Amino acid sequence: MKIPNKKYNIKTAVKNNFYMLKLAMELCPGRVLCSGLVCLSGYFSWLFFSGFF
Repeated sequence: MKIPNKKYNIKTAVKNNFYMLKLAMELCPGRVLCSGLVCLSGYFSWLFFSGFF
């Protein structure tokens, strides 16, 4: 019996990402927040150096 392919939309993907984030926050909230801040600062530094240099 062949299993039909399910097509997921953007809404389902965003919902799954927030669910994963919620589970990670329950395990170790400090690490999740620190990783998020590090990624955010890396992105803003990339924007700064791309814009000015």
